[in-house]
Amino acid sequence: MFPNSQVAITGGNITYAPGGVHNYGLCNGFDVLSKHIAASAFHNSGDSFEKPKCHPNTRVAILKRITDWVEDLEREHPILWLHGSAGAGKSAILQTIADMLYQRLLIGSFFFSRTAPARNTHKHLIATLAYQLAISIPETRPGVIQSVENDPTIFEQSLEAQVQQLIVLPIQNISDILLAEPTRHPRLFVIDGLDECQHLGAQYEVLRVLGAAIRAIPFQITLLIASRSEHCIRNAFRQKLLRQISSSMLLDHSFNPDVDIASYFQSQFDELRQQHPMGAYLQNPWPSEQTISTLVRKSSGQFIYASTIMKFISSIRHNPCERLDIVCGLSPRKRDLPFAELDLLYSSILSNVEEINVVLEILGLLISGITGPFLPSMPAKFGAKLAFMSPRFIEAFFNLQPGDVSRLFVDLGSLLTIGSDAERIEIQHASLGDFLMDKSRSQEFFVDVGDACALMAKICIGHIGSDIQHIFEVEAVLASFGSMGSIFEHANPTAELCSLILGFHIPSLTRRNHDPSHFHKKMWIYLPSLLYSISSTVRI
Repeated sequence: MFPNSQVAITGGNITYAPGGVHNYGLCNGFDVLSKHIAASAFHNSGDSFEKPKCHPNTRVAILKRITDWVEDLEREHPILWLHGSAGAGKSAILQTIADMLYQRLLIGSFFFSRTAPARNTHKHLIATLAYQLAISIPETRPGVIQSVENDPTIFEQSLEAQVQQLIVLPIQNISDILLAEPTRHPRLFVIDGLDECQHLGAQYEVLRVLGAAIRAIPFQITLLIASRSEHCIRNAFRQKLLRQISSSMLLDHSFNPDVDIASYFQSQFDELRQQHPMGAYLQNPWPSEQTISTLVRKSSGQFIYASTIMKFISSIRHNPCERLDIVCGLSPRKRDLPFAELDLLYSSILSNVEEINVVLEILGLLISGITGPFLPSMPAKFGAKLAFMSPRFIEAFFNLQPGDVSRLFVDLGSLLTIGSDAERIEIQHASLGDFLMDKSRSQEFFVDVGDACALMAKICIGHIGSDIQHIFEVEAVLASFGSMGSIFEHANPTAELCSLILGFHIPSLTRRNHDPSHFHKKMWIYLPSLLYSISSTVRI
């Protein structure tokens, strides 16, 4: 399993031969160590036959940049954090890197998984890495074994104690050997999916102790970590030590994933035509370039979206043309679940949100399709220029406290891009809106856009009522009504909303020393769209 190993295991005997032969007999230390590892977390474990990997001739630039970093003995930062949104292909990249460098540079790996009991916790991490270290760099094996035999309870101790005894000291003990021939020995640890470790505190602690360990080791050990851009992990990399010894790589559109996804689709459809039982009956070309472009656009840089729908379309028990039509929305779904894997991803992320009802209300605003801006009086009211759909705008609109948006969305960094308070919040994946608006898929996370618009209309009316008391510019208040047409048009006519609309007295604007003739002249500018919007909502 480990090509660099000079260790032979025969029956109960373990033999190490770096130049001579040393028989440790029945080595309790290594035996104890092996009982505390998560072998399923190895990159080459037999736990799954469908490990994600980069499709041939895709992700070329990213893979080259990472391998160049590993091979560069003069690198400035020994830790590289690859981060990005959910479904962007981080695990596939790390799996591919581990496969590529396994024969030369990989010491060991740990692939976290939220759904695997042995891989969703930090408890097996250090033992698993130490086990692979002892095999990949055999000279460290006696030191690892000695640490376990000196204190078999080491696995119940802190992460810091485990790293020191099982990784740092064994490497320090042979530092002269490693430094004499630095290119001959493996030097890369790979950790994927740190955000899938169940305990947030453990995520931070893993980064802290591994950062300190790498700083203490004289040999050029490198650590490649991939995760979503979650708050806890971002915060850890902002700390002084990790900030000094780490660099980051954001998996975003700067790497042009659309080109790779288009290539993936084309290759998969070509393979489907050759291997599917109905392949000979498919038109040529199929599908059209326009259809592939549509699928690429829907992917929004998500390889998980692309791979999920290709699995659905490629089912040998179904007609691929009909399945493609279902994905494109041209045919209704029956019992088919084309996005099951993607839905599970979104549901698992949203299930971690504490104040989910408030978050869904805000998501309803973000996915409503309302292009705004509406309520032009709000900037004057709050004394600031509020970018439409920015955190500060949303906080003002929903009457939240400053900083509430960042707090509420702290667990959704893999789905949304939230910059400064003044910058517009961006949804990273077009498929998120499709998921939220389809009750059969999102279930308890369903967002009814009609209800969302009704809520927005209700809040808008409340703000306008407040504006009448605080703003003396009739034009600003009337403009607010005029800009709400699309909200009223899409709102569900709830009893509460209808009551608010019918009970709102626009003529009250004239009670504040305004010239009634001036008011009525201005009102004619907005009246047609306002009456149409209200009538379509109240159904009069």
